[in-house]
Amino acid sequence: MTTVKAVLDELEQHESGAFVQLLSFNQTHVGASSISGVNPVWEMHPDTEELFYVLEGKLQLTQICPQGTETFDVWLDLFV
Repeated sequence: MTTVKAVLDELEQHESGAFVQLLSFNQTHVGASSISGVNPVWEMHPDTEELFYVLEGKLQLTQICPQGTETFDVWLDLFV
């Protein structure tokens, strides 16, 4: 079992924005990332589903949809 503290400790050993894989499940990956600032590059995963959970701070996500873009504000203890 991985604790939140263990995940945070692991993330501290990597540069900001690095993805740390925690486990594999159903041919997918479960991981964590520590992000700060604005990502200057669009990151796209059109063939996957993504779930975000904020452990600390807040996050603004912009999703590209056929109808345009949608922006979501996500903060502590919320899933998106």
